[in-house]
Amino acid sequence: MSTEYIDLTEKYLRIVPHITHCEPDTADLLQPTLWHSDLHLNNIYVDLDTETITDIIDWQNITVAPLLLQAKIPRMARHISPLPLGWVMPEKPEGYETFSQKDKLKADKLYESALCQKYYEVCTAKKNQRHYAAMCHNDTWKSPLILPLKSISGAWSSREVFMLRSSLMEVVDHWAEIQPAADCPISFTDEERNLHNEEMENRDYIEGLMEEFQDAGILPSDGIVDPEDYEVVQKTNHAQKEMFMSLAEDEEQREWMDKIWPYQDRPSEA
Repeated sequence: MSTEYIDLTEKYLRIVPHITHCEPDTADLLQPTLWHSDLHLNNIYVDLDTETITDIIDWQNITVAPLLLQAKIPRMARHISPLPLGWVMPEKPEGYETFSQKDKLKADKLYESALCQKYYEVCTAKKNQRHYAAMCHNDTWKSPLILPLKSISGAWSSREVFMLRSSLMEVVDHWAEIQPAADCPISFTDEERNLHNEEMENRDYIEGLMEEFQDAGILPSDGIVDPEDYEVVQKTNHAQKEMFMSLAEDEEQREWMDKIWPYQDRPSEA
């Protein structure tokens, strides 16, 4: 990874002056903001009688950073797969009435998940306009571009460069919207793009596989388990990982499949 990481970092440094300048209308969105980065249902306590939040826990990883770097849909309301921002409401899949009961339950779960995110968006737009404005900004190619900034900081600690590479390729592809009066200072070869697209297809396959495991109750959706279940789920994870890696055609592919498996054991020095 280190060689590609260095190469991508050099590319990043060449474009960073072009993607970090700020227009006056974004100044307010750059104000330092205190942010809880791990809002999921196990961290939020609600009084069932009054339906009010009584406590929020797990503040140890909170950060103070520009709002643009923080703004996102929290995990408690985020759909399983990415949804575009906007007022287009989700619909049940075509042919829903002909589905089996099992498939209907799965479709209902996805539909309700998408509705939950859209409801969060609507409430945020009405009651927290700065947060919604920051999310909308991050959904455009208007500077400052947040995804490359976040990807560069997370690439080394996560030991993978896919998101960094992907964000830089998107910058190249949308350069005319970012800096129409200047040539893009970086590029990617056809071979690099083909390899990236191949990795993307495999990651999409893994994502689908994870959804199947989650629906079957084999593995949790986010890797979080109760302490008393940890050893059992860890053994299940290792078994499913070995089953997946057994599909490899050679040692090189096996190493790659090992690398992209989402639930990884980290070395003790990490």
